[in-house]
Amino acid sequence: MLASLPRLLRVVPVAVLCVATASAFATSSRDFAAQVDAHRAEMARNGAVVAQTALLCGNLPSDRAMEEPKCVALHLHMRALAAKERHGSCGAGDSTITQVARCLLGGLAGSAA
Repeated sequence: MLASLPRLLRVVPVAVLCVATASAFATSSRDFAAQVDAHRAEMARNGAVVAQTALLCGNLPSDRAMEEPKCVALHLHMRALAAKERHGSCGAGDSTITQVARCLLGGLAGSAA
């Protein structure tokens, strides 16, 4: 029966299915990002949440952890803390050569900092 339909009538349902799938993926991506943002806000308010999430994510394989909004939020939270610490230490007047180099190279991709 499908072979008797004109080619255009076979292509249209496939195109509709592709558009619907892309729309669902975009919605799920926004939902995932909203969950990550909510978890990051909670981590900023409560250090116990950070510890609990670290235990949870530490027991997951790395590929599975990046599919979990809590683990992505933890990764971003820890990265933000490291950047804050690095910038805080860059402002201190008592720095070693290594610390100065890290401050200068901190924003460069591929640097040893």
